[in-house]
Amino acid sequence: MNSGKARDKRKQARNKAKDQIIDASPGQDGASQLMSGQRPKSVQDTQAWKGGSRNLKRLWSGYIETLKSSFYNMPRAGQLELIYKGSIVVTMGVAVISLGLFYYFLPTIVRVFALPVVFVTAWFTATKLVAPMISARMEPFLNPE
Repeated sequence: MNSGKARDKRKQARNKAKDQIIDASPGQDGASQLMSGQRPKSVQDTQAWKGGSRNLKRLWSGYIETLKSSFYNMPRAGQLELIYKGSIVVTMGVAVISLGLFYYFLPTIVRVFALPVVFVTAWFTATKLVAPMISARMEPFLNPE
């Protein structure tokens, strides 16, 4: 049976737990503004957004600087190889997307021949036209031989 003393002790323990408040508020940022009734006009006005976008910009600029320094520290052959590979990737991607736009409208026999023809044409265009033009345009930025 529950005695009155045991029941009172349990009740006091519950009330004591309710009275203890843990304040884990983050300070003056967007969450505390919302709790205090000051609503920002947009999410972009909150401290969390500003801090996150500032860190993202810093991360992106660091990434770009790493790419620049890696490109400048490469030998010329590596730079040209990177230009050629990038040209092939971009040209093949454009060819795949272009073919994908009307691929389902083609008859089956044309599909069979169109796919390899488009890929070979894209590769030829990338290696014989696009990459040499980009290499010529990037000449001032390439390392000397």
